[in-house]
Amino acid sequence: MGTSGSLSFLAGAYTGWYLLSKGLFNPQDIPVLLYHDVSYDFYWTFSRVTPLLFKRQMQHLNQHGYHTISVDDYLTGEHSPKSFMLTFDDGYTSIVDKALPVLSEFNMTGVVFVVTGFMGKYNQWDVNLGGYQNRHMDWEQVEKLIDCSWEIGSHSHNHLDFTQISLSQIQDEISQSQQEILKYTGKSPRLFSYPFGRCHPQAAEAVRTAGFKAGFTSYPRTNLNLNRWAIGRRPVYLLDTRYDVMARVEPSAWKNLYYDWLGRGINFFAGGVGMYQKLIKPRF
Repeated sequence: MGTSGSLSFLAGAYTGWYLLSKGLFNPQDIPVLLYHDVSYDFYWTFSRVTPLLFKRQMQHLNQHGYHTISVDDYLTGEHSPKSFMLTFDDGYTSIVDKALPVLSEFNMTGVVFVVTGFMGKYNQWDVNLGGYQNRHMDWEQVEKLIDCSWEIGSHSHNHLDFTQISLSQIQDEISQSQQEILKYTGKSPRLFSYPFGRCHPQAAEAVRTAGFKAGFTSYPRTNLNLNRWAIGRRPVYLLDTRYDVMARVEPSAWKNLYYDWLGRGINFFAGGVGMYQKLIKPRF
């Protein structure tokens, strides 16, 4: 094999490995949707949907035979072709007030990732353009979700960008959130969601070492069988229709490449909040 042949082989091998690592060749992959806020309130973010849109999206999925699965089934890989997992980051009160009634109507459940340092408080960790602040649910509301068979996961203690802080700070954020969730729910959280959907290998290793069964990012997409502590999800945004959401629960990662690229772009700008926290905004 000549030099050009060797280079072609190496390029092909690397491309195959890269696509495999992103889950594009994983037929057993289970789609995981990511929502944040379900509210009619107007503020400057794409990471929300209106209650009417949310209901139409869930109703559309239900009518086409799609259903949510439990965390146990997700972790063991037990699922049918029309299974998906539904996750909510940040733990805003709208999840209990607006999302819970809709999902209960369609016999669906979700996973909510809470920021334990802001339970019952407003999201002062965010930029809050225009002065709008969102309220996090309190532990009483968390209990209501648990009673409806929802899973409670950790979204850290202070919602700091793990790519902008030290490893010791990351470990503290993880440990504090674990202790708070155990204290108020009686169960140690099994799942972790990285603030802003951003992590690096050291953060993923810290989550694994802390005993979590899986960790979720926004992007990049990752093959569950290769690294379950940096699993990519399929975010849903303000302008998404029920048809967009239907496409997102397709098992085929290839059919979701457009949404993957779109989400990567939006997640790139989310990194600016971490820089804002670090350099500009006074510590809360």
